[in-house]
Formats: sequence, C-alpha cells, structure tokens
Amino acid sequence: MNINGMVEGFSFGEKNTYSSTVGNITTIKGEAQGADVIELYQSGVLLDYQRPIEKNFVFEVRDRNYGGDYSLKIYYKNGQIETRKVYTVGDSNLLGENEWDYNMQFGQEKNNGRSQSVNEINYGVTKNLTLGIGILELESEKNRKYSILKNEIIYKIGLSNSYPMVINFQNFYETENQENSYEIRINQKIKDYSLNIKHFKYSPYISEENNTIEYNSFGISRDFITTRIGLGYQEELKTNEKTREKGYYISLENRSIRNFSLFLDAEMTQKETSKKSYSINPGVSYGGMSGFTMILQANIEKNEDLKTDYSLKVLGRRREFFSTGMEYVLGTELLYNEEEKSRFSIDFTMYLDKNIYVELPVSRKENGELNTGITIEKTFDISNLKRDVGDKQVDNSWIYGKVYIDSNDNGKYDVEETVLPDVTVVVDGKKVVSDLNGEYIVPGLLPLENYKVEVDRKSIDPMLTQVIDKKKVQTRASIGTRYDIGVQAVSMVTGNIIPGENISSQELIRILSMTNIALEKNGELYKEIDPEFDGMFFFENVLPGKYKMKFNYLGSDDIKFIKDYLEVDIKLIHEDEGEYFEGYDVIVNKSISEENESVSNEDQNDESDTGYDLDDILNNF
Repeated sequence: MNINGMVEGFSFGEKNTYSSTVGNITTIKGEAQGADVIELYQSGVLLDYQRPIEKNFVFEVRDRNYGGDYSLKIYYKNGQIETRKVYTVGDSNLLGENEWDYNMQFGQEKNNGRSQSVNEINYGVTKNLTLGIGILELESEKNRKYSILKNEIIYKIGLSNSYPMVINFQNFYETENQENSYEIRINQKIKDYSLNIKHFKYSPYISEENNTIEYNSFGISRDFITTRIGLGYQEELKTNEKTREKGYYISLENRSIRNFSLFLDAEMTQKETSKKSYSINPGVSYGGMSGFTMILQANIEKNEDLKTDYSLKVLGRRREFFSTGMEYVLGTELLYNEEEKSRFSIDFTMYLDKNIYVELPVSRKENGELNTGITIEKTFDISNLKRDVGDKQVDNSWIYGKVYIDSNDNGKYDVEETVLPDVTVVVDGKKVVSDLNGEYIVPGLLPLENYKVEVDRKSIDPMLTQVIDKKKVQTRASIGTRYDIGVQAVSMVTGNIIPGENISSQELIRILSMTNIALEKNGELYKEIDPEFDGMFFFENVLPGKYKMKFNYLGSDDIKFIKDYLEVDIKLIHEDEGEYFEGYDVIVNKSISEENESVSNEDQNDESDTGYDLDDILNNF
C-alpha cells in the first residue's frame, strides 16, 4: 500500500526514515530538519545525494545486491554530521532476550484530513525468537480504509556461526473484510554468500489497489575483497491481467580504487503477453578528497525503442572562501536525455558571517532560461536582543546560562553568588568561553535533542569541579534553553582504620584487603574507596555538604568497627578554596566469640609445643 501526502501527527520510536521496495526500485523517505546535504549509501557505497529544500526528502534507487543495508550520512547547516540507518518497511530486527522495540505513529494528512496510525511492539522471547503485534489504521489516496491486525514472528536457526538462517513471518488480517495476507522473508548466510528469499501473498481487497496478488523473489550475493556480485530473480502475479511478470537481475560493484565505487546493474523483464525488455545502469561514484563528491550514472532501456539518459552530479561541501571567514557550498548537476535534451543547474549557498544564512540557487532550463532565487535567515532572541545567538538556521536551538560558584549548595544560581569568567564550556564538541558576567551561549544545536553540558577542567582552578556533571539538557525548536553551571571547591577527607588490642598486624592486613569505605550523601552512595595497606584512607574531590562515612567488611569473620558510621560535615571558610579534613579514625576489633576462639587456639598451640623439644631430639639422633 502506498500512503503518500503531507501528514501531521506524532511519532514515538527511532524509525524516522523508511524504505519500501517495489520490484527492484527502492523508495527511501524521511525527515532531516536543517539538513544541508544528505548522502545515501548501500553497503558502504555512495549511491546518491541531494540538498533538500525542506525537511522532507525522498530517494529512488535500484535495489542493488539484494539485501545490502541502506544508510544515510546527513550534513547539517550548523556543522553537525549524523549517520542514520534506514528502516525497511516490513523488515524487523531480531531482538536480544527480554528486549523491547516499539513504533507508534498517529496523525492526519494536511490536504484531506485522512487519519493514519501505526502501532507496533516487538519482544525478544529468547536471543533467537522475537514476537510482535501491531494495529494499523490506514487510508490510501484512493480513499480506501484499512484496519489491520498484524502478527510477526522472527526466528533464527543457529545451524552454526557460518550458516545462520533468519525467518521473518508477518501476517496481516484485514478486520473489516475479514481477509488475510502474509509476507515471508528468509535470509540464509552460507559463509561469504547471502541468500534472500521473499514470498508475499495478498488478499483480494489489498491486491485490488496495489495490483499484485503474489510476489516471489530470490537473490544471492557474495562479497569478495573489493568486489560484490549479486544475482536475482523475481515474479509478480498481476491483478488486472492475471499474468506473471518475470525479471532477472545482475549487479556488480567494485571498490578497488580508493574513494571510487564502480557499479553496474542489468535486468531483463518479460510479461507473458509481451516481448522482453532490457535495462542497463552503469555508474561511478567518488567521495573523499576535501569533501568533494561526484556521481556519474547512465540509464539505457530497450523496450520497443532504445532510450538513454545520463546524469552527472558534482558537489563541493562547505569550505571557507579565501580566508575571509565566509563559507560556501557549491553543487552542479547535468542531466541529458533524448526528450528534454540537456538541463544544467547550479546550487550555491553562501554563509556571509556567523549570524546570517544566505542561499542563492541558480538553475538553467533546456531553453537557456535562468531561474534564480534567494533565501536569507537571521535569528534573534526576542527575550534578550543583546544576546548574540549566532545561528544560521531559525529552526535550531541554543543553550545559554551562567557559570557560578554554588556556595549555598542549592543547585541554582543566586544573585549574591560569584560568577566565573573565561571558563570553557563544551557541548557536543562545540567550545565557548564565558564572558565577564560568567555568561555563555552555545548556538547551532539541533532541536529536541539531549546534550551534555560540561566545563573544561583545564579552564578553572584545579580545586573546583562541576556540581552536576551527568545531567543532559534537552533543547527546543527555535528557542534557547537556560542551564546555569554550578561549580564548587573540592576538599580531601582522610582517616585511619586502627587495629584493636586483639588484632595482630597480619590480621589487620587481611581485614583491610576485604574492607571498603563508602561516603553517602542524602542516603545515596557518593564515593567508595579501598583503604591502604596500613589502614590509611582518603577521599578526593569531595564537595561541600553533610555525609555519612560507612565501613563495610566483606569477609566471613565476625569483625566489628567501633562505630557503625561517622558524620562528615564539609564546610568551607572560603567558597572557592577546598580544605583538608582529617581525623576520621575508627577502631576495628574481633567480636567476643571470635576473640575467645582465637585465645583457645593459642592455648592449644602452647600445649603442643611443650610436648616436644626439637633441639633435644636432634642432639640425641
């Protein structure tokens, strides 16, 4: 089923990019807000790229090699790079034992208000068995409604590590018409070979719209050192003509030349009532040197007539313009076919400075006419017009705040607290420095993402540390998120574990080897250390506050510490200077029963010693 159109709704899960294959043509759709360049790869080979005008993008490619995974490399306008795996509609991954996976989406199309919803959940029963269930409520462009209950079984047969087989069975029950459809996919690995078998059977109600009653395919591929070869066969039983359309395919690709990929696809299709048709698609792609990308492809088709078309796409990714501080992106595309003859286009984007984004697309039609346009974006923070957001994309976000000394340990900035200038703040690899008022701002961040905000310890006093260093800050679209970074002076806490009267030096070493010392704050573990061989211990980088120090013996002997815990109160005379707190000593003893047993053993040893005189025995020998 082909569900198109602009949809507004909600999506929960990680499946934000999809692919579906009809015949040997794969369509890949997705969203990438603020993307500058999107590159499409299959099994590591660059197939295509585009510069999307809006957040939605679509690729259509021949499904080469029958089973190679698709992935995207997305270069964003703010400089970030994302690698994204493409989720194949109908395919699911084998989950680990007790793992869950879900995909929940619902919304409606903008133009006609057709409602759509997909709700799926999978569970890994074992490492080799995954079960899934789903409810699909869809409406197609032909206003046909589908209420479908989906069941799924994924099973891996572990013949051996060299011969694994994965079987994916999906059953679709249309509740309104009480009809059943199913899809079976089998993937078999035989050492370096990969076999893919598909068998789809569709009910009358579904096949009436997609014009396919049954679909079967078989593909085999193998990877050599630098070459991949794929062979395939498929057939479709059409609804309208009640005929079978057969196709034979071969695919070759070679990566023996560094940064180059050469590929060739050839296919022959035949209907029962018509002649054979052929198509050949050679091509070469390059990606590597200084962000330069090139794809040259040809499409030669022979049906009744011979048709040919060629395309050359060249892109130089973002770079600086003659050391001026300005940056640009330049791309060209040349298309040629017998109908439209030739078409040439230029895509040029100029970043005038850190605050303004300017796009100047230029294209030339086949009749020589030029089309030009301009897009300018500038971001202001209305809540504080003096704040230099420094972003080139209005949909992006930023994180800002103050770096300060949290003297009262309340986790938030108070007016009377000291701010810290010249502190380096790091967010997702971006580094900024706080100003004289301790304020910082990190622009150019993606919206609806979680970022870890860190202070570079090299830029602050060694006796200062960030109070909260594990919290992540979530950004929002077209607006900044405030996050004040509190630091505090760190101190050292030391003490000794002292042996009691009934503990020998040898016993103390054994006790210390099985003892750890925990520092707790507000009932939660703050730090945990082991004592030294002589009983001395020390906690480093301890923030101000009240703690409990506990001594835990992990051995089987009945050992007692003179106190269950020690109260530790870290108060600083100067808020920006740590101190040395010592004297947290504790005595360790044996329990009464353990001590009596030890004394009894000593008595027995004494008695046994008085019964023999080793010197006397040797002298009389």
